Amino acid sequence: MALSHDEWVMLEAAAAEGSGWLTGDLPLERRIAEHGTVRRLVGAKVCEFAGPEQLDGLAAAGTRPAWAVRATGLGQDLLRYRVLRDRPAEQPVTPVADCVPDSTISVRAVDLPLLRAVRKDAEAGLLPGVDAGLLGAAIARARPVEGSSRHSVDVTEAELAVILRVFYLESLRGGGAAGYHHVLRSSPLADALRPDPVYRPETTVVRSRAAVSAAPAR
Repeated sequence: MALSHDEWVMLEAAAAEGSGWLTGDLPLERRIAEHGTVRRLVGAKVCEFAGPEQLDGLAAAGTRPAWAVRATGLGQDLLRYRVLRDRPAEQPVTPVADCVPDSTISVRAVDLPLLRAVRKDAEAGLLPGVDAGLLGAAIARARPVEGSSRHSVDVTEAELAVILRVFYLESLRGGGAAGYHHVLRSSPLADALRPDPVYRPETTVVRSRAAVSAAPAR
């Protein structure tokens, strides 16, 4: 699920709001928040709505905003990630041997440069939500699978959580989403990042008068 242009604009506005909350009052803004762009961002966990207490605290001149939204930590990371991924760079990783893995995952060979580039940016402090040490340790244990373009990676639970976060950020950015589904769906840890389903009203079935009159009486 890559973000659309409108969703990127709204996320940037929410992240840049000086008060911490992007608010809306007009009917059009309220409809957008409740049924459109903002709701999808909340479903993807990159934004969050203010609750009643927060809305009370945002009241000014006796008027409380109809809604308020702010970027989550994941949303802030996504904005940084999009900028950093425009200039990816590889960096060798020193192998780490002292690990008792919790599980083994399979990643594509083409994803290793991505993980190395993200690790470099995280190491420089540009992605606070990504632990560079954990990511680097996992990358160092990647080994090619014979006869395949994939690599097996022994990971601890903490390392897997970091990799899942990177893949989720990349899928929102719009890159390689299909290649990450098997990883994002195969671990219970992915539940923390999986987007909430967007509410869709149930379809109303309308029967014609002819059909109603033809129905047998009970």
